[in-house]
Amino acid sequence: MERKLVKQQFLKMDFLGYTAQQKAKFVTWYIETQSITRVLRKFQTKYQTLPSVWNSIPRWVDNFNSDGNVQNTTRRGRRPVTEQTINRLSTYF
Repeated sequence: MERKLVKQQFLKMDFLGYTAQQKAKFVTWYIETQSITRVLRKFQTKYQTLPSVWNSIPRWVDNFNSDGNVQNTTRRGRRPVTEQTINRLSTYF
């Protein structure tokens, strides 16, 4: 019951965007405690705010275990324009 209420609280919060240091802290605490609930409570105690990342912590731990990094490896957005693309397009005009 308590876990369900905690989960509902975090679902209502907006994503805040965490720094690499904060993500590393989440991962460290998770490795120490093996409990997402305890990690969230530690964060709330340290920073006096409710974290909204309960579902992201396992992904950060997996990234850390596989790559040794908590940063996102994939970047979304437009690909850079290459010289080859420019040359190909200039033949059309």
